[in-house]
Amino acid sequence: MRLRIEYAMVLMVALMAASCGEQPPQFQEKNKGFLENLAQAVKKQNAKQVEETCKNFQTKQENFPNTVTDGELKWFMKVCDYAKQGKWEKAQGTLDELQKAQVSTSESGKAPGKK
Repeated sequence: MRLRIEYAMVLMVALMAASCGEQPPQFQEKNKGFLENLAQAVKKQNAKQVEETCKNFQTKQENFPNTVTDGELKWFMKVCDYAKQGKWEKAQGTLDELQKAQVSTSESGKAPGKK
């Protein structure tokens, strides 16, 4: 019986650790305009603008390799996917996480969220 409880606890801890999401990436300055455009589109719940912004970001990544990091693409497309599905609250929540992680060039020596 004790072995089952210990096993269940180990399994629970492993599942909790696996469910912890990865941290949002710091977007490169040259890609922050895309993030701002996406934020405006999601705020307005403008599906057409979301589609256009997402397509433009993907096109940049495809046509100019190494200008978009894997993390930038993953998180950006996560927001795009939620918005395209009409899951505006999830899109906004993910976008909020992403925006909180951004540090302006003048604050680059400081931790995200610190002034």
